[in-house]
Amino acid sequence: MVVLLPGFSWPGGMWESVVSRLPAHWCVVAPDLPGAGASAWLPADELGVGAYLSDLMATYDLPGRAPLVGGDSRGGRAAWHLALKLGGSCRGLLGVSCAPGRSATGEQPDREAWLDGWARRFGSEDSEAVLAEWDAQPLLGGRELAPPDVARWRLRGEALDRLLVAWADHRGTRVPPELASPELPSPAALLVGAGDTTYVARTEGLAGRRMVPDASHALPWQAPEVVAAVLAELMKGPDPRPSS
Repeated sequence: MVVLLPGFSWPGGMWESVVSRLPAHWCVVAPDLPGAGASAWLPADELGVGAYLSDLMATYDLPGRAPLVGGDSRGGRAAWHLALKLGGSCRGLLGVSCAPGRSATGEQPDREAWLDGWARRFGSEDSEAVLAEWDAQPLLGGRELAPPDVARWRLRGEALDRLLVAWADHRGTRVPPELASPELPSPAALLVGAGDTTYVARTEGLAGRRMVPDASHALPWQAPEVVAAVLAELMKGPDPRPSS
């Protein structure tokens, strides 16, 4: 089983270009995270997505299926915490265009204030207008490749302000220099577009990082074949809990 978690405000359908390149017999779960797409808002605990991840594991009996977990952008932080919750029963971990738990660089010295500012705007202004400004950030170039039907689901969420902070930020967590550690599954990898200057800087020194040329932040749309190939590579690793 492969569990793919989407980036901020996107539904699970954002992975369709990647999923179409995976083996047909794979079981792929690509849910809408709380407050986005067709998923209702769920109360968050101190990790932001703890309640949601517990429900997800119970629904799909994930610990018994040894899933590979992947996440895009801010969904990569959710993937990181899901892998931590699964522990030794997780088959592997893939982060795409993300720096889960990493401190901000000098380019963005007060990341918490930056996130809070956006969250307040989503909560008080017209969501569609604010989302357009969010997408206009140079970091997010390449999202225009998203299929129109997937893009239309973005404003279905109930509370983008809470969504941004609750499951995207995960304040206080840190990533070890090696992506795989005693607390995290092995194998593990992190894909970053060579043109994604912010995340290139924020992931400097991580041993499992792989650079993707001719791509920026929107890897699931810009280089779906690369993401699918890395997923297939990680799935070849040992199964920590083989299905009976």
